[in-house]
Amino acid sequence: MVVVEKDRVEAPETFKFADDAPRHDPWSEDDFGYRPFAKRLADVLWQLSAPNGYVIGLHGAWGSGKTTALNFIAHFLGAKNREDTKRAVEIVRFSPWMFSGQQDLISAFFRVLAEALKDGGETVRKVRTAARTTAKAAVDPTVRAAVTLAVTAHPPEAAAIRAGGALAKSAMEQTIDAWLGEPTLQAAYQDLVKRLRKSGRRFVVFIDDIDRLEPSEVRSIMQMVKSVGQLPNVVYVLAYDRRIVWRALGEREQQKGGEPTFTEKIIQHELELPHAQRSALLRRVDRELAFVLSNVQSSTRWLEIIQHGFHRWIQSPRDIVRLSNALRFTWPPLAAEVDAADVVAMEALRLFDPVAFDWVRANRDFLIDGGAYRSDTEKKTYAATFRQSLDPAHRDDIVELLSALFPSKSKILRVDDRFSFGEIWAETVNRRGIGSHKGYDAYFSLFPSDHVIPKSLVDAAAAAPDDESVQTAALATAIAMVDEQKHTLVGDYIDELSYRQAPRNGMRPGKAMLKAFIKQAAFIQNLNERAGGLFGPGPGMHLLLRQILVAWDAKTAGAALLEAVGHDAPAEVLATLWVWRARESGVLPAEGAQVGDVIDKASLRELGRRALAAILAEQDRALVNAPYYWDIMHTWSKLGVASEAKAWLAGVAKADPHNLAKIARGVLARSMDGGRNQWFFRGLGDDISFYDPEALLAACETAAEAQGLDEDETDRIIALRDGLRAARKAELARAKAARQVKRVAARKAKSGHD
Repeated sequence: MVVVEKDRVEAPETFKFADDAPRHDPWSEDDFGYRPFAKRLADVLWQLSAPNGYVIGLHGAWGSGKTTALNFIAHFLGAKNREDTKRAVEIVRFSPWMFSGQQDLISAFFRVLAEALKDGGETVRKVRTAARTTAKAAVDPTVRAAVTLAVTAHPPEAAAIRAGGALAKSAMEQTIDAWLGEPTLQAAYQDLVKRLRKSGRRFVVFIDDIDRLEPSEVRSIMQMVKSVGQLPNVVYVLAYDRRIVWRALGEREQQKGGEPTFTEKIIQHELELPHAQRSALLRRVDRELAFVLSNVQSSTRWLEIIQHGFHRWIQSPRDIVRLSNALRFTWPPLAAEVDAADVVAMEALRLFDPVAFDWVRANRDFLIDGGAYRSDTEKKTYAATFRQSLDPAHRDDIVELLSALFPSKSKILRVDDRFSFGEIWAETVNRRGIGSHKGYDAYFSLFPSDHVIPKSLVDAAAAAPDDESVQTAALATAIAMVDEQKHTLVGDYIDELSYRQAPRNGMRPGKAMLKAFIKQAAFIQNLNERAGGLFGPGPGMHLLLRQILVAWDAKTAGAALLEAVGHDAPAEVLATLWVWRARESGVLPAEGAQVGDVIDKASLRELGRRALAAILAEQDRALVNAPYYWDIMHTWSKLGVASEAKAWLAGVAKADPHNLAKIARGVLARSMDGGRNQWFFRGLGDDISFYDPEALLAACETAAEAQGLDEDETDRIIALRDGLRAARKAELARAKAARQVKRVAARKAKSGHD
């Protein structure tokens, strides 16, 4: 099966399940190559002489198309009947699953046979009506014999007719006595045999769907065919799944020492329904699943799904119908949001490998979050236990399938995965595979969450990085979306775009995307760290902007950045952009950042000039409202007058405890404990040039008990106060120790001189 990449198709507006009806025309509906077999069997049935009857068994797996094959055989027999009416073979269709109970089945069969025997348009209903309402029923003797056998085989029916006769005229009673009476089953059978032999008519009786019956009913049908159903010139074609019939009859348990089984005593010749060709089945898959397969991209992963899944799963036409109907229900709400290949594979696992499917559903933490509470040894042991629970015949295929669906866990799922190179995590996230958080959750809830950035939104933005309207609208949508705690999802949107940059053939850079983010940068930088995203929206955005810039050469990147910021960007945004670029180029200490010119030096100087100008212009107004001052102080101190920056910061700290809390973020480290930030003083370090420790400590002593601060702001101020106290104490201790050393040295010097 080959899937050609096409434009994504939308789910059909009108819901329609796949058609599981059998086919009738061997010339236009022979999808699986049954026509030659059907024609050959029709030729045999036409030529077959069966003076004592004959029974042919047609075995095919459940859902393999046995009814279609019977329809094709009937088609070819009909054609022969039209060519030679004198030797016509009359076809009788009997579906035993519509009846229940031994006597019901036998009676129903002979009713159907009587219908086939009717002469001059007479029906069984006419026969019964005539028996009740006329003095004499002019009924064909052979039909009468079949009706008699049908009624005799079902005593309640005979009793009902007698009861009706008691209320009617005596002429009707005479009629009943004349051609019904109370014959024994054996007498009625012998009468029918005699009349059929005399008529010379030939019949082919198709008994289909035997494998739908209860075990006792399977035995009843078999007994009927071998006993009262064994009629001259009547050939039976019984269609069944041998495994189901054997299981119903307990044949394999009962057989002894080469003795024939119950079935073998009845079936005189058994035929195998030809297997549908693999290529034909896969062509049918392509046609039936086109609504979802048109969204599947050809890849190594997809070939693995076909190799380890489809070649096992699709064994019959009914397998295709089952999978198609499952996907017609599941795919529409997930279209464009979850990887199509993964949805197909998961639905197939659910239908054909339910043990593996149930394990996947029960192990989200292990497959998605990685089971962080487990050691590597425990993870491998857990995976090994799961492997052992699988059917050995399919174990390797299922493990390979799950490794394709959850590539980040392939080394744990497989026994030995040292030499395979699976999909990187970014690619799993980008296609929103079942192995990603959002893909897994959307599939098992059947609908993407309202609190998740739609994949379609990210797809649209990644596909049009130079379309300003698309970028502006997509970013606005992401900002407006919120999670369950009402935090904006823009951080998740930024992360999604960052992942699009990661693969080898990642998202191409776009000036419109760059510009859209810089226009919203002040808002994004001002978001709390908990507002989504791996690093928080602010740092995450600047990582994304760096990814965009490094995709160009330094000169192009510099020109694009300057064009995006223009001449009216806020000081806080310009300062952060300059600090990132300055660290990359080595102008500022890198502190673990990637070093290398992202923009050319001329553009870096111009960016710094604009940043400093904005800082100086805004220092008495907007600058105070910046979300943090770290990058502003670095820029001001490095490019302007450091003493002015230091004085401004000290004044800001003293003026407002909220500002002091923002200053604290520049010198504190953070960890999470029970969902709450824990802040730790990491020291002033190289930034002592623009910090006034004494002024900051004085501000902290006053602000620690200030009203109007939130819990996190208070924690930051206290952490800063305690850190500055400890730093001052340590500094005093160092100074004292230095003085002591100096005094000792002085005494030694004086003593040596004396």
